[in-house]
Formats: sequence, structure tokens, C-alpha cells
Amino acid sequence: MSRSKSRKTEQSPTSGPTHPTYDLPQFLARANAAADAGRIEEAIRLLDDDAVEFAREIVEKDPSRAFVIYALAAAFRKTGQLLRAEDWYKKILKGGQDNSAYNELGTICRAQGRLSEAIQYRRKALQAYPDDAGICNNLARDLIQAGEIKEGFDLLRKSVEKAPEHPDIRSNFLNHLHHLPDLDPQVLFDEHEQWGRIHAPPTLARVSHNNPADPDRRLRVGYISPDFRTHSVAYFFEPLLDGHDRRNVEVYGYGNVAFPDRMTERLNESSTTTETSAACA
Repeated sequence: MSRSKSRKTEQSPTSGPTHPTYDLPQFLARANAAADAGRIEEAIRLLDDDAVEFAREIVEKDPSRAFVIYALAAAFRKTGQLLRAEDWYKKILKGGQDNSAYNELGTICRAQGRLSEAIQYRRKALQAYPDDAGICNNLARDLIQAGEIKEGFDLLRKSVEKAPEHPDIRSNFLNHLHHLPDLDPQVLFDEHEQWGRIHAPPTLARVSHNNPADPDRRLRVGYISPDFRTHSVAYFFEPLLDGHDRRNVEVYGYGNVAFPDRMTERLNESSTTTETSAACA
């Protein structure tokens, strides 16, 4: 269960300004690409002080290239340098250059447990882009975590209505349905069934297999999760992993974990094979 991307519960804005990548300094394009692929240490090395100063000078000389600073802030956020990312996003807002930075600041505050600040930033982002399903979804999650269940669910439903074909937004809706104490179990079942019809129809299933038809071969079992790290899921999962008889089972681990830790290493040692899977987020 090696390093890759983190769980995609935070949604990127679905509207608002776009940020070109073709005109970025090479170090910034490489840093963001490395971070997206889970190569965090490589990305951090590219973000040294000289590179940051170079990016600042580019925008100082040509304010129309403010997207360079947005890419710099994004790279800091992706590599876990949240305070530096926050500082640069605030510079963007101070210059009045891109209101979508409010959503990114909300993400940073949420990650640091500053939930009331996150909600304030999300509200400003949604005010700037009222039709954006991603921002609507993020504000809903923040409100639910803060205990504002009704308002949060109203926004969750709106985000699904705005982007009914978006699998992550609908998945977040399903996940948070469990917060409703009076929810009819049939409704919960129907919503999950609808997700399956839209995003995982039977036609996607593999109908043929080319593996050896040997009944005595070892069974290959694969596990995939963003929680192969210090997380409650990992503590429940570790005894299951240790319980496999390796004479009969080959274990394959796929961990989309942005920041591996000691628990990740322990799970790696208990698996037959581990792989990075950047497409799992």
C-alpha cells in the first residue's frame, strides 16, 4: 500500500476561471504533476526558495499571469505545506484575482480542524460561483461535520441536482445519508441502487477471465483504500490481513495514500505485493 493520491472527498470547482498549464514555469508544472502522482518528496524538492521567488517575480512583472501563483499555492497544498499554501491563496484574494481561492482556503482550514473558518470561506466561494456543484458539495460536508445537518443535506441534494452524473459528488451524498437518524432504510437502499445504475452498470463487469483454471492455485485477493495509514480503518484491517494463510492466498495492496506513515509500512510488510495506484482516488 504505497504512496499515491489521497481520498477524493474534496471536490474541485466545476465552474469559475481555468488555470492554464501550458504557460507555467517548468518547475511548477513538474511539482504539481509529481504531487498529483503521489511523489511528494520530489514535488517538495522542486519548491525551493529560488523557485518560489522566480514565480513571484513572474507575476510582479506581468499581473495577467496570476495563475502562476495559483499553481504555486496548489503545489504547496498538495504537498502538505498548508500554512505556505494558505499564505499564497490569501495573496491571490488580496489582489482580487481569483475568488475560487476561497474554496481552497476552505479545504486547508478543514484539514487543520478550523471548521468555522472553512465554512466562512466556502460560503464566499459559493457566493462567487452559486452554480458550482463541487463548492456546494464541500460546503455541505463542512456544515454536516459542524452539526448543521439540515442545511448541509439541503446543499448536498442541490449538489447532486447540479451534477447528477458526477460519481464522487453522489458518493459523498450516499456516505452522509447515514447521518440522518430517521432515514427510511428503503430510501438508503434505493439511493445506493441508483448510484450503481448510473456509475456501475452490469455492462462494466468483466465477462471473461484468462487466469489459469486450476482449483488448487493460490487465491489472489486485492484490497484498495485511502486509509492504509494511521486511521481507524487500518486498525480494523490489520488483523484481517494477518489472518490470511499465505500458503493459500496472495495479498495485493493498492493504497491511494498521499502521506504514508508507519502504519502504511506495517501493512506493506504484511502484503505479498504492493503497488501505487494513482487512478484510485
